[in-house]
Amino acid sequence: MMKAATAAATFKRHSKLQQDVLTLYRDFLRAIKTKPIENQPVFYRAVRDGFNQNTVISKRDINKI
Repeated sequence: MMKAATAAATFKRHSKLQQDVLTLYRDFLRAIKTKPIENQPVFYRAVRDGFNQNTVISKRDINKI
């Protein structure tokens, strides 16, 4: 029971901007599923790489995001 309380206490909420970025990422992943199966890996890599390149941007740098 104590672990559940500790886990709830350390739960981190995302800001509205972070939620928007995650929604955009999920939307891209859903859109990829509409592409021909043989082309999907290329799109997955492009989306993943694009988001990974921008992980160095500070959460507070709203203009860059």
